Amino acid sequence: MLSAENSLTVRPEDFGAAADGITNDATAFWTALEKAKNGGTVLLQPNKSYYIAPLGDAEISRFSPSGALKSDAPVAAIDLNGAENLTVKGDNTTLLIDCPLFYCNINYTKGVTLE
Repeated sequence: MLSAENSLTVRPEDFGAAADGITNDATAFWTALEKAKNGGTVLLQPNKSYYIAPLGDAEISRFSPSGALKSDAPVAAIDLNGAENLTVKGDNTTLLIDCPLFYCNINYTKGVTLE
């Protein structure tokens, strides 16, 4: 979908998110961020709850090929490393992060906006 602000607009629902506050939306949320992180918008649906539960081993390997996230504790992650001109929009949207270890990587970002 084209946007006047950025060239690409995606929703976690485009990648399977239920946004019901119960279903694990971590992979869908992460995929939406990955798709939009270089000049796009992630549009979170109004009045919805996205449940972010721990990542599985395969997802941790994809997210952290260097193994930096290895931990005995479950890990939830949002990676914005290297993102440029990324906008995440949500109106009365909730991110429910249910994990003892949460990792948010914002290194080397430029023009990242959360609305």
